[in-house]
Amino acid sequence: MPNIRALKAMAKLKINIGPIKKSTGEILPFYNDSRDTYSHLDVLRVFVEELAKIVKGYQKRGKRINLVVGAPMAGIPAAMALALKTNIPFAYLNKERKKALQKRMVEGDYKKGSKVLLIDDTIGFGGTIARAIKDCRADGLIVKHVMTLWNPWHLINKDFIRNLRKKGITYDTLNTRVDWIDYLYAHHKVSKEMVDLQKAYLANPSGWHKDKVMWQKFLSWKKNYNKTKKL
Repeated sequence: MPNIRALKAMAKLKINIGPIKKSTGEILPFYNDSRDTYSHLDVLRVFVEELAKIVKGYQKRGKRINLVVGAPMAGIPAAMALALKTNIPFAYLNKERKKALQKRMVEGDYKKGSKVLLIDDTIGFGGTIARAIKDCRADGLIVKHVMTLWNPWHLINKDFIRNLRKKGITYDTLNTRVDWIDYLYAHHKVSKEMVDLQKAYLANPSGWHKDKVMWQKFLSWKKNYNKTKKL
């Protein structure tokens, strides 16, 4: 179920207008940047409080968490904030193994065998999460839970999340991209054209813009936005 409190907070973040090309090659018609969250402490506070409720639920069911680990780079601030809220020790992942001092991927004071809650801002195809789980394991840690602030690619990463669960790793998030746009549309903050553009994008992230009709629809919507500043 969508987390309405998180959606209400998320609606405060600005929407960036495309076309924007991702590092993986997909073309975004529009997006909100998860990293902007860290500049809006009221929004971050809501996200952390809602994630902390999920953590508390696991603890009540006897699922112990010894360490909150932030995935590089955007997951690190969220992980630290959640650690402070839940009073669970914090550590963070490097992008590569350090060549000096303790030469670790996971920086922090922890015991091998600790059960980890891994935090990232969002989840895409799952490559970053998979690599983070592997790196934690290499330093003797056991990832039992994965959390993200939201899941913008939930129609694409279902198989990855299903495989996590098969491995005994839970996955939780507050909302999906569809939840976000549906909320904005229901509250008259975005147009029907944006809803249609998102459906086209999610159905074919790497090729939606090659559809001449849809591309023209995008250009028309963007032209109207540039003129009126209305989404």
